[in-house]
Order: sequence, then C-alpha cells, then structure tokens
Amino acid sequence: PIVFSDNVYNGSLGANLAFYAYMIIALDKETFKEKSGSEMFERALNLCDIVPQSANEGGESVLGFKRSEAQTITGQRSKVAMALSFTNSRMDSYRKAITDYHLNGLDLMEENPKLAKENIVKALEAMKEAQKLNQNYIINMFVLSKQNELFGMFKNESQEIKKRVIAAMQAIEPSISDVINQNLK
Repeated sequence: PIVFSDNVYNGSLGANLAFYAYMIIALDKETFKEKSGSEMFERALNLCDIVPQSANEGGESVLGFKRSEAQTITGQRSKVAMALSFTNSRMDSYRKAITDYHLNGLDLMEENPKLAKENIVKALEAMKEAQKLNQNYIINMFVLSKQNELFGMFKNESQEIKKRVIAAMQAIEPSISDVINQNLK
C-alpha cells in the first residue's frame, strides 16, 4: 500500500506522488489567481524537508528531496529546487506572468482575441525578464511545454507581434530558436 503523511516520511513512492500532486495543484491554482498556489508549493517544500538525509530504499539513495542537492548542477532540476523556485520571492514576477498568461490571456481568447493575445505577449515578455534575473529552468519549461500552443496562436499574426513573441521565446529557451523561427516566420 501507498502510505503518506504530511509530517512523517513513509517511503519514496508516497512522497514522490504527494510532491507532484502538490506541484500540479499549485500550478493549476496559479492560473486562476496570482500566488494562489503558495500553500501547495509550501507543502511540497515541507515534504522535501521531512525526507531524512539518510533515506535509502532498496539500496538506493532517495534523490531529489534534499536541499543540499539543489546546489549542484544536476540538482538544479531536482524536486527541492523546483519547490524552492516557486517559494522564492525572486520568482514572483514569473508567477504573476503565469497568472496573466492564463487568466488575462487564454481565458479571454473567445471574448476578445486581440486583447487576449496582447496580454499573452506581455506575459511572455515578463517571463523573459524573470529569466534574465533568475536563469531558472522552470521558466524554460514553460516555453517548452507551451511552444505548440504559442505557434498555433501567433502563426497568423502581424510581423510586429511575431517578432515580440519570437524575441521572448528565444530569450527564455534559446535551444529551440530554429523551431521558433520555422513556426513563426
């Protein structure tokens, strides 16, 4: 059976499932209201804190939960680094941009597509600025996960709008510059 408690480590399966559940719920909440995922992000971080430093299952160390791992190159993409990113005030502008993208962008698309798209472009530009300050893979992941949505949304827009979208996307995730240029020319 899967055993889980918010305050006691009962094994990696329950801890991993709970961690990602908290993160998914938190990110979903952020699309409705700015910083409304804070409680769930804090719960995910708390979960990282209760995993014992010596946690070992099946002869394998339980990875990704320890704060010390967030300081290493590979640990920058760990669970604890993800939770720390969203609980750090330096990422507030990114969190606001997530809300703006969804609430003031996608949610307005049917009612007022022109305003919705302008708000989405502004949200992307805010993410670009957040990325300059933070150099955080979480922001890269947004563009990677939303790229097809963005291509579909902006492929028939003016060159001026496309240039802004291209500039923001490429600044956030330069590794897909060719793909961005192909899809938004």
